[in-house]
Amino acid sequence: MQLGLRRLMLGLMIGVLYAPAVYYYIAQSREDALVREYLESSGLVGLTLGKQTAERIADQVRLDFNTAEDTFKVLDYESSPFLRHDTHFLLTHREGTCGQGTRVIINLLLAMGFEDVTRITLYDRYLNASHTLLAVRDGNRSYLVDSINTRPWFTAFLESHDVYVDQFPIMSHFDSMAMRRAWVDDIKANLKLAKLDTKLMPVTSANRITLIQNGSVDIECGSTTNNLERQK
Repeated sequence: MQLGLRRLMLGLMIGVLYAPAVYYYIAQSREDALVREYLESSGLVGLTLGKQTAERIADQVRLDFNTAEDTFKVLDYESSPFLRHDTHFLLTHREGTCGQGTRVIINLLLAMGFEDVTRITLYDRYLNASHTLLAVRDGNRSYLVDSINTRPWFTAFLESHDVYVDQFPIMSHFDSMAMRRAWVDDIKANLKLAKLDTKLMPVTSANRITLIQNGSVDIECGSTTNNLERQK
C-alpha cells in the first residue's frame, strides 16, 4: 500500500515537473505549423532574404489583419490589459494593432530565415509610446520595417527610403526611468529653470494609484496600464 502510494506521488511529481515543458513544446509546434502554413498560402516561401522580402511579409500581414479596435471580435484590451497573445492566436483570429502585428511579423521573418529581428517602439515628443514596428539587421546596420495600424504615408516612406535605426535616437521601451529623466530635462528647459529637483519614491501595485491621486508622487515609472477609467 505504501509502495503504491509512493509510486503515485512520484508519478504526480514527475508530471508536475514536466507538464510545462510538454505544454510549451505542443504550443510551439502548433504555432510553427501555422506560421509555415501562412507563409505557404501567402506565396512567401522561397523568397530571397532581404529588405524587399521583409517588407512584402509585413505588407501581407497588414492586408490580412483587422486593425479597427471597435470591430474586434476576440481581443479585449480593457478586460485583459497585460495579456500578450501568441502568434498562433493572432494568426488564427487576425485582428490587432501595431504591437500584435509586430509580434506576428517577427515570427514570420524568423521562420523565413532572418536571423536578427528586433521590436522597436517609437515615442512622440512627450515620450509617449506612439507606434511599434521592427528592425531587421543587415550587416552592421538595422533597417526599419513597418507593422500594421499605421498611416499609409509612413509605411510608404519606410519602403521607399533606406531608413536605418542608427539615424534616430532609439530609447528602450522598458527603460522607463531614462524616459522620465529626459522628460524632467525637457520640463526644466521649457520653464527656463536653472535647477529642477526630483525625488525618487518607491511604490507598489497596491499604493501607486493612491499616491498619484493624493499628490504624493507626480509621475509613476512602471508597467501600470493607462486607461480611460484611471485618467478620470
